[in-house]
Formats: sequence, C-alpha cells, structure tokens
Amino acid sequence: MNIRSIVEMPLDNPFSNDKLNREEFKNNLMNILDRTKDNLVICLNSSWGTGKTTFIKMWKTSLCNNEEYSTLYFNAWENDDVTDPLIPLLSLLENNNSLVRKAQSSLLNLTKIAAPIIATATLGPLAGHIADVTSKFMNKSGQKIIEESTQSLGEKFIDSFQEQKNSKEQLKRGLKKYQRTVDKKILIFIDELDRCNPQFAIKVLERVKHLFDLENYIFVFSLDREQLSHSISTHYGQNMDSVGYLRRFFDLELSLPLPKNKDYFSYLIDCHTLDYNNIEYFWKLFTEVADLNNFSLRDCDRLFINLKLLLPQIPLFNQKENYSIRPSIESGLYIYLLTLKLKYTDTFEKVIRKSYDSNDINNLLDIVKVPKLSINEKLSQSYEIYKTAIQMFLQLNLHNLNDIDEWNKAHESYIVRIGESEYHGNHFNLINLWDYQKGCSIFNNIQFINYQHTY
Repeated sequence: MNIRSIVEMPLDNPFSNDKLNREEFKNNLMNILDRTKDNLVICLNSSWGTGKTTFIKMWKTSLCNNEEYSTLYFNAWENDDVTDPLIPLLSLLENNNSLVRKAQSSLLNLTKIAAPIIATATLGPLAGHIADVTSKFMNKSGQKIIEESTQSLGEKFIDSFQEQKNSKEQLKRGLKKYQRTVDKKILIFIDELDRCNPQFAIKVLERVKHLFDLENYIFVFSLDREQLSHSISTHYGQNMDSVGYLRRFFDLELSLPLPKNKDYFSYLIDCHTLDYNNIEYFWKLFTEVADLNNFSLRDCDRLFINLKLLLPQIPLFNQKENYSIRPSIESGLYIYLLTLKLKYTDTFEKVIRKSYDSNDINNLLDIVKVPKLSINEKLSQSYEIYKTAIQMFLQLNLHNLNDIDEWNKAHESYIVRIGESEYHGNHFNLINLWDYQKGCSIFNNIQFINYQHTY
C-alpha cells in the first residue's frame, strides 16, 4: 500500500488537480524567468509535507511542450550515494533524449570532460587519508614505501590542478554549446536536497555555483531551508552560520505559498481517495477540528498517513450505510483520540493508561476544541451530544471492564441518546466499543493492535 498520495498531472493541464491553487504562483515565477537570460539560481523554500515536489513536477510538466524552455528534474536524495553530484547532473543532460537527438552533431561528452574535475576532488582527501593511516598502522619500511607513493600521488595531484582548471573551462564551453544547440533556456529542478547528507548537499550547491554559472541556465532548488541549515550545522558545528552560508548560493529566495488549513485538509482527502461508507460526518467534523486546533500542514500529513492505515481496520467504515447515531458518535471519538495522539501525545498516553480520575475528565475534554456542528444532519441534533459522548467514554474507560461483574454493571449506564424516542437508531451504547477480554476497539485500532471487533 502506498500511504502517500500521488497526484495525477495530465500533460494538457497539469494543474487541473491543483487543490492548493498554486498555478498563479507558477505563472508569477515564469514571468521572472521570461525576463532574464542570465544565470539564475532560485531557492523555493517550504517545510516538509507542503507539496513542494508536487508543485515543481506540475510546473515541469506544464513546460513539456514549451518552445522556450527545456526542463529536467534531479532528485538529489536518490543520488547522494555517488561521490560527486556532477556525475548524475551531467548524465541527466546527456540522457535527455529529445535534446540529445537535436544536439547530436555538436554535443560534447560532458561526463568525459568532467572526469579530471571529479578526480582532483577525490585525490586530495585520498592522499591525506593514506598518509594518516600509514603513520598509525605500518612499520617504518612500510611507511617509507607508502610515503613515497603518497608523495608521487601528491605531485600528480598538484599537476592535475592545471588540468582541472582547463577541464572546467572546457566543460563550460561544452555546456554553452549544448544550450545554444538546443536553443532553449535550460531549467533544472533540484528536489529533496534537505534530505541528503550535508556533505553531498553542499557539493551540489558548489557544483551549480561554480560550473553552471552560465547564461540561460536556471536552477530551482525545492527545499526546506531550516532543515537543511540544521543538518549542515549538526555536521560542521553549531557555531557555523549555516543560514548565511546557504544564502550565498541563491540569487532569489522565495517561499511556496501555504494553503489555508481547511483547503489543505480537503486536498488530502481527495489525494488519498479515502472513500468509505458512513464517513461523511467523519470528514466534515475532522476538517473543522483540525482548523480549530491549529493543525499545521505537517500535522495534517502525519494524520493522513495514520488514516490511510487506520480506516481499513475500522469495521464501521467498511460496512453498508448506517443511518443511526452510531457513525457520528464513533467518528467523534476517533477524531478526539487521534487529535490527542498527534497534538497532545502525553495526554493521549494518559488516557490510554487510565492515568486520570473523574475529576480530570472536564479538563481532558476541553483540550480538543470542538466545532458547533450538528451531530447528524438527518437527526438535527446539537453538537453537545458529541461532547457528552466523549465525556461518557472517558468515564467508562476508568472502569475495569475485564471484570465481567463490572462490565454488566456498566452495561446500561453509558448510553448516548438523541431525544426521547426508543427507536434503536437514536441511541448508542458505548460499552459496545469494548470487549471485556480484548479491551476497547478504538484504542486497539488507533494503536494498530491486530484486533478486529465483531459488531
């Protein structure tokens, strides 16, 4: 099961499924790119889980038949196991089939030209490492042999600097020729840099800055700047001004517009295609609860990863349509507990462990803000029933329901009712959520304990 959402991007209209309304932002960015022929490096900053990858893939797709731009996508994280990012970057250019066919007559072997550049970057640390190892672990005669070899290697290393300099100039000439032959601006999207090991991430930035500072080459880095700067500081020392260091690589820093909480929640519902029975009220209530309780976009993402795994395990949402009060009550309980689990972990653990008493229940209830929604539109009942159900649920949880006598005693005391009618659809006995041997089905499901309650 793929627990993360995949958004379809039709070639003729890639932003047709853009639930976050970011096409206008893309158009504004294109206005900037259209006005320049200079080299441009853009940092598109946004936190994890805010749709950066989806946005730049939509953007790239929207330019697939564009006469002015040739676009490439480079996932840095998928390549951070190589020694030098220059290798996959140049391979990306060379293997862009539609361009290679057009430029075949004049396209230089860019990776071959870059070989001395990559070799010089490797030889220096290697020579130093060899010298360090020999001083520690070899006898004097062995050290002498290795030292002579290292000296020879060092001499070659020094000699290679001129070759490296020549190679850089040759590579730049090759890249210029490539762009002129293609006769388009080269727009390269670099994604997931903040997930890479910091040494590789910095190497990517340095390669782009020093080798691709060419007219009509544009780079868009999609990243979480805070996460990347933290990663760099952790590796190179907390006293390093990592934020200032990163700024030197970018000509333009922009933040991806954040959607409204409700819009993002609705977007995730559509993306994850979580279409179940008896779930209409669940989505309606959870959208409001997430908004009232200030769910961040990251909170929403974490929630939906949980829901993608959780909803198939809940019998109510996999049964035929139920017109009673039960779907509303059970939805409300799941929402309350999931909100505690994601936003107030210590309180959730307290409820699970029964580390509270009757005097704490009102405070526990008030932690999660509840919207004034009808508990069930068909039954037109106030949201107070929802709060009453949670209150009774927390009280029932304090009973020792593994004891059959206490189970029987509590059986008639925790019934949530709507109105005075005895119609079975107007009331729900909360004790049906417990098995006196296996415990509460809601707790078991939320904690992904392998247990299915029989209803």
